[in-house]
Amino acid sequence: MEKLDQKSIVELQNRKLRAMMRVQISAHHAHYRGMLEDQGIDVSDIAGVEDLHLLPFTTQDDVAKDPSSFVLTPSESQTKGSGSLTSRMQYFFYDTMLDNPRVTRKMIDEYHPIMMFETRGTMTSPYYIYLTGYDVDIFKELCGRGAMCAGLTQNDRYQNTYPYGQYLDFWQAYYSTSISMRVCSMSTGQQDPVAELEAARRFKTTVVAGSPFNVYYFAREAARSKAEIGSIRKIILSGYAIDSDLKEKIRGYFSEAGANPEMLEMYSLTECKHPLPECAEGSGFHSYPDVLVWECVDEKTGEVVGPGERGELVFTCIDGRGLTFLRYRTGDVAGGGIVYDTCNICGRTVPRIIGPIKKAAGTDIIPDIRMISRKLLDVEGVYCAFATKMAGDTSRILIKAMPDGTITDEKVKENIIKSCGSKYSPAIRLEKYL
Repeated sequence: MEKLDQKSIVELQNRKLRAMMRVQISAHHAHYRGMLEDQGIDVSDIAGVEDLHLLPFTTQDDVAKDPSSFVLTPSESQTKGSGSLTSRMQYFFYDTMLDNPRVTRKMIDEYHPIMMFETRGTMTSPYYIYLTGYDVDIFKELCGRGAMCAGLTQNDRYQNTYPYGQYLDFWQAYYSTSISMRVCSMSTGQQDPVAELEAARRFKTTVVAGSPFNVYYFAREAARSKAEIGSIRKIILSGYAIDSDLKEKIRGYFSEAGANPEMLEMYSLTECKHPLPECAEGSGFHSYPDVLVWECVDEKTGEVVGPGERGELVFTCIDGRGLTFLRYRTGDVAGGGIVYDTCNICGRTVPRIIGPIKKAAGTDIIPDIRMISRKLLDVEGVYCAFATKMAGDTSRILIKAMPDGTITDEKVKENIIKSCGSKYSPAIRLEKYL
């Protein structure tokens, strides 16, 4: 799949898009079924990816109004067979006559949500991305393909530093190693950097995955303690965009600790249910064209731009169930657009998204969390700290900080508030362990 020629990739996408529109969207998708009727668009009008421009865009605000309407949901009658004569006969024979719920089980596995990822949504209206058993199978496969793209092998020892939670990055790290590639791995995201570092030393970690902020504290502690972590050969970063200055700081700390790892990034967007990997630093984020069709459009006009041209990223689901989108505007702008030539490093022919990736004007839903987390990295008296949304009041920011014991707690709070700037008045929680 990942080394097909472009003509074959487009033909595959056309077939899967037609099937998605005619079998899934028109029958099971409440929002788009209504939208197509309102717009006077017949599903047969969408014969291939070249017809996607006929469809209006979907935005985060559209989804936040009624997330459940974006979930593929068969009616009760449709659960008794897909509507085809063969399916109805199978339901009658197995489920009714033999009391063997074969068709019912298949429908449950395909359409019943069993897993969810939390997305940022808007500051006041977060929502969940639902995955069915069908989606989880795709997720497992893509996690494995992504791990291979990033150069992982079964000889690696993988350390997942994402804190446990219902979000994409943690589960991607878990599935890509423990489930898909059977790589020896451990999760240490619930521990402080000292404990994580000790685990890495004893485990002889070769690959570390985490957010830029988690990995920064890990690397800084490694440099301070002169830990023996020369076995680490790769760092995989996702969750937040990383600027070049922070990347070089992390690289410098690892160098002080005797490690010289390759630092890869993943483009992580919860709505598309999987992250996109790099095969090498700066190679671009390799997409999965058998699952999503990616477009790059002008931020103002919405017109599709040419290959390699800057624009906002838009995707359409051509496989999968659960929460399903057509032409979803991500709010992420790719500085180098989308390119379709063969990657000169790994030889994959899939479309690649070229960074840097930044938020489009007016669409950065939580700039404060990203910016404040960045400012908290070197606050006097703070060992490590993280900014997040406050539970029960997502319009406020909560800062959880672990003091280093060199100054009083009151002084720590003063330094945190000062670093955040006068614009913000975050809630601050000092904890012995994060």
